[in-house]
Amino acid sequence: MKKIVFTLIWALMAVSVFAQEQQVRFFSHRGGRMEFDENTIPAFESSYKAGYRGYETDIRMTADGKLVILHDSNLKRTTDTEGVVEEMTEAQIRKARTNKGNKVMFLDELMDWLDSKGDVTYVEFELKTSPVGLYPEERLREYCDKLYERVMRNKPAGASLPGTTADCVISSRSTRGSRCFSSQGNPAMMRQSLCAKLWE
Repeated sequence: MKKIVFTLIWALMAVSVFAQEQQVRFFSHRGGRMEFDENTIPAFESSYKAGYRGYETDIRMTADGKLVILHDSNLKRTTDTEGVVEEMTEAQIRKARTNKGNKVMFLDELMDWLDSKGDVTYVEFELKTSPVGLYPEERLREYCDKLYERVMRNKPAGASLPGTTADCVISSRSTRGSRCFSSQGNPAMMRQSLCAKLWE
């Protein structure tokens, strides 16, 4: 009897192990920040040509409510301009050039680029929310809704939308994702981890 029980337990464990699917995915951080001019079309294009089909990037919202692809709140480190992104307009930021002479990219431009590629498998948008004082609850809601609406324009047929309350998870080109519920979630938690993952 002990042998049968042991065999049954071993068999269940083996089935459990084999049933788990593990995948290793490589994706390009900020479009390849160590190799290229981070968060720019040339960076994403170079990473794509190198074989990457997954990307991580950063989103911020300008004073006039436009979504821009930038990691830092201040333009000083990556561009020829200084100023807090959230206190500047789209027009002001569009005048800036990166340290390598590229244009600062906005979300529409990135989405158009992603849309031109047929085989991107994963994109993670990290919604930056510091300085915290510039992202009160109302602005967080607007921020999440704008990202959701823009990304959903590229959503493939049949993509599902499971919900989440703390993270912004948005699906566009493949099978899964969900909306950031800023009005239902805890704003403090969202400030710690506002992240939109799409295309998995």
